[in-house]
Amino acid sequence: MGLPYWLPAKHPKMQVRTADAWFRLYVQRWYQELLPRLIPLLYINGGPVLMGQVENEYGSYGRCDEVYMTWLRDTYRSYFSPDFLLFTVDGGTEGLLECGHLDTVYPTVDFSPGPYVNGSFAAQRAYAPRGPLVNTEYYPGWFDTWGTVHQTVSANLTATWLAAMLAMNASVNM
Repeated sequence: MGLPYWLPAKHPKMQVRTADAWFRLYVQRWYQELLPRLIPLLYINGGPVLMGQVENEYGSYGRCDEVYMTWLRDTYRSYFSPDFLLFTVDGGTEGLLECGHLDTVYPTVDFSPGPYVNGSFAAQRAYAPRGPLVNTEYYPGWFDTWGTVHQTVSANLTATWLAAMLAMNASVNM
């Protein structure tokens, strides 16, 4: 998650990725340092940053804290222009998008090579009837964990499903 080592010890009952007051306090402190530094880098200000991600796979997290998600969105908006494009990314099912999406934030999906393309993009369309189809995290591989067998994904399978997405004029990030 990337929290400082001391934070959970200092606030053991703090609920991360929720509207918990302690969690929001520390996120806000971090954003007060980070977000102003990003403002000149935004595309709308002549920089290379096109858009910003509000949360990552929040629908998979097991919480459905709309107050927290709205707070995050509004925090970004308070630093960046309302015209700056914000997005979320969730697994490619309507159930995962249910808690991960936000009004006025573009929902995108992620999935690995396989027969998930049509279903995942159909789920995205349920929450974004217009706009680009986007696989924000296409996994052409997977991470290894200590002591387990090395993970591999067929290059042919990866290329086949990438071609299917590109044929749909989808955007893909690997």
